[in-house]
Amino acid sequence: MMRGARRSPWSLVLALVGSVLIHLGVLVGPGWGLPGLDDGPAAVLLETRLTPAIVPVAVAPRPPPPRKTSPVAAQPDPVPMPSAAPEPVPPPDAVPPAPTFEPAPTPPLAPVLVSEMASRWPRDGRMVFQVTRGDGGLLVGESTHTWQHDGERYNLRVVTETVGLAALFRPARVEQVSTGGFDTFGLRPHSFETVRGGQLKESVRFDVALGQVFLGNGQSAPLVPGTQDLLALFHQLGAHSADQGETTLNIATGRKMSAYRIVLVGVERVVVPYGEFRARHYLIAGDQSDDATEIWIDQQTGLPVKIRHRDRKGEVFDQLVTHIELKDAL
Repeated sequence: MMRGARRSPWSLVLALVGSVLIHLGVLVGPGWGLPGLDDGPAAVLLETRLTPAIVPVAVAPRPPPPRKTSPVAAQPDPVPMPSAAPEPVPPPDAVPPAPTFEPAPTPPLAPVLVSEMASRWPRDGRMVFQVTRGDGGLLVGESTHTWQHDGERYNLRVVTETVGLAALFRPARVEQVSTGGFDTFGLRPHSFETVRGGQLKESVRFDVALGQVFLGNGQSAPLVPGTQDLLALFHQLGAHSADQGETTLNIATGRKMSAYRIVLVGVERVVVPYGEFRARHYLIAGDQSDDATEIWIDQQTGLPVKIRHRDRKGEVFDQLVTHIELKDAL
């Protein structure tokens, strides 16, 4: 009996590399995106994709092609017939207005004093989150939250980037910045920006004087009290009281304004790499019930310690806090 041919070490190496590349193709392919690196809720694991309704448009039937005829002698021009009377034009008041963004009513948040919110939120902080994909917790990225405030104005910055094998084959980095102040609802954003690949991709300006929110794509919407951007929302939830069951907030994602339901699921024990917390569990959803974000807010500090986004395809992305560094409150 002949002995089987021995496989060379190089063939084993090539097989291993091929297997890794296949798995990475699934990991970094177009079927998914790291939260905050692609448009999707999940810009920093939050933005819920909203699908506009499709309105059918009537299409006039195509006229039949002209039939070929034999040449005939020229005929005199026909006598012009009187044209039909034009249809009456409805007065301006009868023309239906163009659809506009319908803002959510003023959110029934429990008002808090400016001094209370500013003093409760640490004046200088840094939190690091690991970003995982799927129920197995595959590590794909890291997100770092840093902020500073002086009791009147704040600056909040989040940097999300790929790590490990994802960074090796698909390096990506997104920076988002929210600036603003404080009011009786908590945080009051003034501006929001998203920079991807060193280029400004999205921007929002909150104009209190004009009562408008201006998006970088030229759209605008009414500014109502309590309106938030994606980053401010993470910390704004710290101003909610534990006895609030459900409310609605207008959130500027950078590309659109949407009304989101904020539902308090309950107070739970949550375990993350940094430790164990007693946290308020919130569900944030738009008009798609199967595309939502959940946030766990620590009862003691009012800071987010876990963020989960589940898209309409069932993909799950988690942000779990691994490091917290805080300075004394004012």
